[in-house]
Amino acid sequence: MNADLCFLGTNAIHPERGLTDNDWEVVQVKQAMISSSTKVACLTISEKLNSTQPIKVCNMDILDYLITELEQGDEKLNIYNESKTIILYYVSKQLKNNRV
Repeated sequence: MNADLCFLGTNAIHPERGLTDNDWEVVQVKQAMISSSTKVACLTISEKLNSTQPIKVCNMDILDYLITELEQGDEKLNIYNESKTIILYYVSKQLKNNRV
């Protein structure tokens, strides 16, 4: 099976260690999806930025897109702006107004 775009959630993402997880089987599935996809997007909440887990999924240079709820210009994303990864920002009006 091949995919044009693979969307991954992550337990941890770090600018130097990349995507990591704590479940070996989950890592195997994610790596298989990455290897069979043309592009890779990672969706993460800000709490998972700059954190690590014991098992490596992939390096940051594998990611084509990083999607987060943070607003453009947030300092937590500064180090990720240095990579080739395109950062996409999603802030719904409900989240922005603290109504979920």
